Amino acid sequence: MEKDKSSKRIFYFDIVRVIAMFLVIGVHAVGSIAPYAPENAFSKGLAGVLDSLNSLGVPIFFALSGYFLLNQQIRDFLKWYKKHILHIIIPFALYAIGYVVYFVGYEQHNPMMIPVAYVRGLLCNEIHPTHWFVYAIIGLYFATPPLSRMFQAMTDREVRIIYWGSISLFLFSFLLSRWGLSFAVNQFVFNATNLFAYINGYCANRICHLRPFDFLSKYKWGFILVFLIGMQYYRDFSLFSTLAVALLLIPPQNNNLHYPNIIKKVITLLSRHSYSIYLVHVAVLSFILIIHRDWTRGFNIKIFLLYPLVCAISLVLVLVPDYYIDKILKKLSG
Repeated sequence: MEKDKSSKRIFYFDIVRVIAMFLVIGVHAVGSIAPYAPENAFSKGLAGVLDSLNSLGVPIFFALSGYFLLNQQIRDFLKWYKKHILHIIIPFALYAIGYVVYFVGYEQHNPMMIPVAYVRGLLCNEIHPTHWFVYAIIGLYFATPPLSRMFQAMTDREVRIIYWGSISLFLFSFLLSRWGLSFAVNQFVFNATNLFAYINGYCANRICHLRPFDFLSKYKWGFILVFLIGMQYYRDFSLFSTLAVALLLIPPQNNNLHYPNIIKKVITLLSRHSYSIYLVHVAVLSFILIIHRDWTRGFNIKIFLLYPLVCAISLVLVLVPDYYIDKILKKLSG
């Protein structure tokens, strides 16, 4: 397992985080230009396949958080909340200023309402619809300390029962839906969408060596490929994406791959700024869509180029603000 020696980061998870970041960018990028796809089966199908794969981005982010945070020994709830929730709120509060200034000050020509709109936007999720993720992760972080104690007090067998019980419920609900039926108990607390993605990461960490997870993880990449193909045929069936995310979060035991230093530096840099890139990427995408309107010509190439273009511009925009945000967070944490 390869680690960044300077920060003791697990490089594999930096790669996974960057993949998730690109997928989240893709949700909005592909969704924005898919209507411009040429009227042929290949272009329409390409947009559909990418849209399906992009849907894994947010669950991967939630699962990554669960993988690391639910495994922590949390003794002081208040101290933990202060550290982790501030790391979510402060960057969001800073980057939200740009959105409010643009929407209220520029588009609505009402600069006097910027302070009111800013406060209301932060409290009521009115900055931008895509920022729902921020509030979802704050809620999950608030639940983390008690959940962490609960799961760590459970035996592996008990965790396995909760996890595979949730998976079985996904499967049973899907099978009933094939006959036009809806299972009345299709969700309970442990398989609620966002929470389950969070728990999914922890379980991948905790029970990956137990049956039947050990069999799945042994042939990890083959099963991930099968699950990704399955997602294309059964887009209303979340079991394929759930297991694909869980297996993706199992790090290789023997990582013999050696990456060039420049690749490692770029991946690590993107990983460290992934949250801020998420916060600004929609604004960057909107700007690109304003200055370039012809997406039909060369659509099959442009749809792929849009991912790195949005990412690169977003990274440049957040480097300096993130430097000062880190200084603020260090002072507050200290």
